[in-house]
Amino acid sequence: MKTLNNTTVNLSISITPILRDAARQAASEDQRSLSSLIASLLKEHLCAEGYLTATLERKDRSFRRTSRL
Repeated sequence: MKTLNNTTVNLSISITPILRDAARQAASEDQRSLSSLIASLLKEHLCAEGYLTATLERKDRSFRRTSRL
């Protein structure tokens, strides 16, 4: 019987087949799973934008809205 790991949660996203195929290829070439690649990229982005620290601690941030055109 499969047991759930309480340290992770499932997330479902919709992406184009082209993006999925490119991500699968990148993950394969990096010898990791697609899920691991996406989690790593998301962590990198959130740290760079100041939402997380490198140790995955949330940073207190005031709400800011930016418009990207």
